[in-house]
Amino acid sequence: MRILGIAAGIGIGVMLLLLLWGGYRALDARSERWDSYSRFEPYVNQNSAAIVPGSGQTLVMGSTDGFREQDIQRIDVSSPDARPALFETAVTLPRAGEYLASPALARLVAETAPAELGVRFGSPAGILPDSVLPTPDSLVAVVVHTEPEMLGNYNARVLPELDPSGAGFGGIPVYGFVAILGVLAVAAPVLLLIAIVADLGQVARRERTAQLRLLGAGRGVIAHLAALEMIPAAVLGVLMGALGAWLTVPLFSRIPVLDGTFFASDLRVPAGQQIVVLALVAAFVPLVAAIRARRGDRGALPGSVLVPETVPSAWRILPLGVGVLGIPALIVLVDVLHGMIYWVAALIVLILVCVGLVIAGPYLTLLLGRALLGGAKSAPRVIALGRTVRLPRAAFRAVSGLVIALFLVSMFQIAMTANVDEFAQVEHVGTREVGFTRMVALENSTGRADLPERRREALENITGVEYAVNVYRQVGGEGQILVSAEDARSLGLTPAAGESVVAISSTITSGFAPELMGERVDPETERLNIATVALTDGTPEAIECARSAVWAQDVAVDTVPVVLAERRSADGLSYFGRFSTLASIGAAVAGGISMLALAVATIIGVADRRMVFTRLRLIGVRASTLRRVILAENLIPLAAMSALAVGLGLLAGWVVIRVFSGGNRQVGWPGAEYLITLALLVFFAAVALGLAMLSVRGATSGARLREE
Repeated sequence: MRILGIAAGIGIGVMLLLLLWGGYRALDARSERWDSYSRFEPYVNQNSAAIVPGSGQTLVMGSTDGFREQDIQRIDVSSPDARPALFETAVTLPRAGEYLASPALARLVAETAPAELGVRFGSPAGILPDSVLPTPDSLVAVVVHTEPEMLGNYNARVLPELDPSGAGFGGIPVYGFVAILGVLAVAAPVLLLIAIVADLGQVARRERTAQLRLLGAGRGVIAHLAALEMIPAAVLGVLMGALGAWLTVPLFSRIPVLDGTFFASDLRVPAGQQIVVLALVAAFVPLVAAIRARRGDRGALPGSVLVPETVPSAWRILPLGVGVLGIPALIVLVDVLHGMIYWVAALIVLILVCVGLVIAGPYLTLLLGRALLGGAKSAPRVIALGRTVRLPRAAFRAVSGLVIALFLVSMFQIAMTANVDEFAQVEHVGTREVGFTRMVALENSTGRADLPERRREALENITGVEYAVNVYRQVGGEGQILVSAEDARSLGLTPAAGESVVAISSTITSGFAPELMGERVDPETERLNIATVALTDGTPEAIECARSAVWAQDVAVDTVPVVLAERRSADGLSYFGRFSTLASIGAAVAGGISMLALAVATIIGVADRRMVFTRLRLIGVRASTLRRVILAENLIPLAAMSALAVGLGLLAGWVVIRVFSGGNRQVGWPGAEYLITLALLVFFAAVALGLAMLSVRGATSGARLREE
């Protein structure tokens, strides 16, 4: 049963390791597929040949449309080739006027009124294969046109070639760093669990090891025997873990992370990589058992004798100290270090703080135990703190998983509070009105003169659209924002008598109430249309019908119709918000694993001292007192180190924001998600300590009392 228990613990760890590695690979693969879509965009700097009408070129235009706050990846294409190289997987195009849709988009079109969505694309002609979609939830449409339609109604470009050497995670290093950090955050408790589970065998072997030492066996023989005993458990555990990962992939693939859920095939680790992981873990467990057996060898001493650990040295605090000192240094050196050097320096500081917590943990636990031992009054606290001083590494190892989980989730959650909130910036751009949530805007980037009236006509004929106005910018002079007097009256403004063109504030293009600038404008002044803005009645039906009319009447050309409330300021920190769910899931998984590690480590500590506990019971110490000892042994280092981890995590998150924003962002307090995650981690700790305290009764049972 002991071997089966150890194998089960190893199996859980291996299953999670394989799922974590599969998740990292799936995020990278998903990012590469999203990145392949960017080459269709008209303004992406990627080599594309000049357009030669009638030469048989494949023309494309990529855009991101919207439907009720969901993004739709739209690819407009014309090609004489039925299977152009749009994706790595060849896709056969239908006829002009038809489209291919992702399964998710096909379902959405079927569930929605045609005037709101379906008319944007034409006639459905098939489903896109999963191999060209980033996620099962992706809304993607490939819309086919004739070449004259592409040249006349879309900002087309010649299809660029696929770049097989694209960088992982969309070429954005910070995505890869955050993903790796998240994987390590969960992998560390998994490896800790495997190492602690391996200790179960060492505890059970302690009496037999002492007898072998009496017979003359050396430390090498003891370590060799410990490794041999763990080999069956390791082999069985890795096989159970591989099977568990294969069976649970479909379940884990349904967890939404970043842009959506996963394809199960993306989460499955290739056979070759699985073999490497399984072999490493199978070798890791016996190796850990041998090292622990050799380091924990008491010689011929009875198994009940507790040998103190080597006292942790003060140097252990050095990496953490350097990392903490590096935090203010980053702020001071913002004008000295530039570009990638500054970015790498920030990552090094964060890694030093994170790893430094683990390295400094035993030494800080020792200092805490010594500081509290002098003031301890009750017997449980004296016993608990005495063990903490003698065995600081064991005391910290039991709680280290939860400590790291708290640090990382605190860093991520504080960083996510820096996302720009447009509503909070109202005072800088004008008085926000209801129109912010119901304005549909179309930019005119190409400056085509025929677009303004075509767009106005398309929008004004939609039920639920109150008015549509064309917004111009003065050419030369002060570059004022101009509208006609008639359009100004539609906006609720009152132009002076005789004015045909008026200047208004630029807030109209941001969805805020415009104001008259009070300056008379020469009606003959040259002006350039920059946008057409329509005010709807605010219902989703009217908004989506307005957007669909723009596509159906081929007046999108160089832009997509945007609901201004959906537009967000460009913010380079947005990826932290996208990692919100991932951070919480990672913390929950790490916390759950750490709960098992804490419970197992504490149970090992009880089993290691069952003779001592039994003798205490014989002299009248109650079982409840021993349970309080176990509680104090774990709660004191857990509370102190958790507080340090939370503080350093919040500080590190603030540094991340200062570094990656160039110092022009501030952070707020984490939201409810952070508090929920903290509550979950506290619950995990309480469950682990509860399980550990139950082991006291088994370790001091009536049979053991009678034997003693």
